Amino acid sequence: MRKTPANTLAVFGLAFGFLTMSGIPAMANEIVSANITPTCNQYTICISADQLVPGQSYTVTFSFTVTPTSGSPMSICNFVGFVGSADGTFSNCYQFPIGPLSGTNTFSNVTATLVGFNTVNIAFTPNTWIAEC
Repeated sequence: MRKTPANTLAVFGLAFGFLTMSGIPAMANEIVSANITPTCNQYTICISADQLVPGQSYTVTFSFTVTPTSGSPMSICNFVGFVGSADGTFSNCYQFPIGPLSGTNTFSNVTATLVGFNTVNIAFTPNTWIAEC
């Protein structure tokens, strides 16, 4: 292949394009944490995510099992939707009804997933909870 100004320019253009693109950080779109605090008739879940694409819609699904001392375990599955903020982060708390709970309850199988991206374990405060309602 003969070296021409057009070929040289094309090679430099491709190299410059690759260098320019490699300097742009990739967005990881990740859920960072999820925490749940139960009460007698509801639970509050707080979710944090970062490295989001601003303006993009996201969904977090979450599930856990509540096992009372007496009675059958309850499986809870739910979701929340949100839009990535201008700074690429998200943090918010939501309340949902549950129960009513009574006695000692243990929480297990606790996960939250940023749909299409990653899953984290949900931190329960506390993991075993005594309903004093």
